[in-house]
Amino acid sequence: MSSSRQDSVTCPVCGNTQPFTVWGSVNASLDPELKGKLLDGTLTLFKCEKCGDSGQVPYELMYHDMEQKVMFLVGEAGPDMSLLSLGPAVAKLQGGYTYRLVDCYSELIEKILIWDAGLDDRTVEVFKELFLRTITGESSVYFSRICDGSEDEMEFVVVKETGNGVFPVPFQGMFRVCEATVCKDLPSVESERHQWIKVDREYAMKYIGSRSAE
Repeated sequence: MSSSRQDSVTCPVCGNTQPFTVWGSVNASLDPELKGKLLDGTLTLFKCEKCGDSGQVPYELMYHDMEQKVMFLVGEAGPDMSLLSLGPAVAKLQGGYTYRLVDCYSELIEKILIWDAGLDDRTVEVFKELFLRTITGESSVYFSRICDGSEDEMEFVVVKETGNGVFPVPFQGMFRVCEATVCKDLPSVESERHQWIKVDREYAMKYIGSRSAE
């Protein structure tokens, strides 16, 4: 089940301190409404009652989907976080589960969207890295969706200092080709289960580098 605690947050603009609900875990299967709030950003949003300033409050949060058998952990836990440190109840769920560590809410939301779309996040990260190498200037890329009513196109959001943009990709073309060729030697899903790992740009760069060295 989902769990929360009451805390307080001080507004960085006016100094007002007010109560704030911190969600230690969100169970998407039992509390789908919390998943919706997590995806639209309202679950972790602080809005000052005095001056109206608002912003995301970063804290450690675990996302759990019982149907898809995945757990995503965002926060300061780092790669040394063990299942036992999350509690005996979580440790018992090791069988068949996939575990991911992420650094921020944007990455957490992306993981949820990737799983909901039925994709392998490792393939998505490799594809994103290859795509990033074609872009000039510092930027980040996030998976957004497979377009409704069609499996011919998927969308990625490109984040730059000059602003965000949506980049459509032929799903059955570019992405599936990458999946069948570049990503055909990814480790088996089973070999990476039962452990918290980060599947991010560094993961993709390491994998691409290992293929280039062959």
